[in-house]
Amino acid sequence: MERWSSVCWTSWTSSGGTVIFLGNDAVSIFAKPGDPWGGQLQQASFRGIPFGVLNAEGEYGRKIALHEYPYRDMPWAEDLGRATRHKTITGFIVENDLVTGTTDVLVVVQAMIAAAEMPGPATLIHPTLGELSIALPPGGLKVRESFDAGRYFELTFTFVEAGETLFPTILLGQLLTPLFAIATKLAIARSFIQSILNIAKYGAAIDDEIKFTTGVMLDGILSKGNDATSLSNQLSTLPGDNGRYVSGANVGLSSTATIETLSAQGAAARSQMVAQSAAVTAAVADPTTYAANAQVLIETLRASIASAATQITLLTSLATLTPNPIVDSSTIGVQRVIAQQTVVMIFQQFVLVEIALAAAAYQPTSYDDAVSVRDTVTGLLEAQILIQADAGNDDVMQAFSDLRKAVVDDLTASGGSLSVMEQFQFQESLPSLYLANRIYADVNRETELVVQADPIHPAFMPRAFRALAN
Repeated sequence: MERWSSVCWTSWTSSGGTVIFLGNDAVSIFAKPGDPWGGQLQQASFRGIPFGVLNAEGEYGRKIALHEYPYRDMPWAEDLGRATRHKTITGFIVENDLVTGTTDVLVVVQAMIAAAEMPGPATLIHPTLGELSIALPPGGLKVRESFDAGRYFELTFTFVEAGETLFPTILLGQLLTPLFAIATKLAIARSFIQSILNIAKYGAAIDDEIKFTTGVMLDGILSKGNDATSLSNQLSTLPGDNGRYVSGANVGLSSTATIETLSAQGAAARSQMVAQSAAVTAAVADPTTYAANAQVLIETLRASIASAATQITLLTSLATLTPNPIVDSSTIGVQRVIAQQTVVMIFQQFVLVEIALAAAAYQPTSYDDAVSVRDTVTGLLEAQILIQADAGNDDVMQAFSDLRKAVVDDLTASGGSLSVMEQFQFQESLPSLYLANRIYADVNRETELVVQADPIHPAFMPRAFRALAN
């Protein structure tokens, strides 16, 4: 034949025999009249250079970290998210192709090689998947030519999805973190109830220890509640400019808030927490009600704090609240230790969940701020994950692992594209307005600069300080 086509089966007879090719649109030969399958296929191309396709395949799945433990027959497969999609396409370029219009096949092959070596993501049109943004690794394009194939060159593309260089702008963590928080709270309650039922048979000594430890924990929680609802912590929600020591990031401004309304809200929150503490104490004989009341108390504590940053700070100090340890090696003494640890653990775990929710609501001021908060919160969660893993509480461990991942995703999304902090050095003390104009060319950012540098007076900024790079 004088011309080649990737539309249909085409044969070429040479001294070596007959070679038969199946082109990019040849599947239409097998389609029945009216069958839309053939019409759904797209002409394959790489960086705008068309080629025929023989076959294509892809690899899909999840990223899995397999953990194996001594004396356990079954491993734990930790899900780390969707795996990178790997795809392979085998295609061809043939001279005088009726479909692609290829005339000089050698020129097209050289153009294809040059396109494969160009920097940056490439656009590839897949016959069934459509337009893809891909990255070719070393050896991602293989060109095969042989004597018996003549003017037919076979191409093999092995590539991965290119992905995005920017972090997502949709804060999925703010949707996922609350869902994982609910699941974690359920796992905490189930574990607590089971632990209490296991030691309840040891009688009055266990009941007394639960009551005593509950009292110690509630005293610490109410103390933090008083700090959280104090007027100094509530002032950040006042409208207007109230000074850099009152205003701050991550506050919920209210256009109607006044000193009087804030005082009333704080008093109401304190009264509510006192009543809920009494409900926890009254339910020491009923682990189900006890767990539910403890959860509500910690939720109320976080809700009473206006600023997400203050929520994280105050709740972090509660996450390590523990009474004096019991030193008793007797049988009852060992069970008292278990009772104490069980009560302490449920409060600490509910606090950790609320810290994770506060992190989901947190709006970092810089990339460095996001990293700092992420490391603080994930450090607390990771410590709890290890404790539960050592204790064999797989459900609670997995729940906290999922919650940790959601927190990391959320802070990565909210802070990943923010500016980093940079060290600035000047030969003399300069006014903040001058520095805002010099650094950012925007005097409106003077207040932001003052908060970051924290000078004694804005007219005399320190000669060295850290602030946003841009």
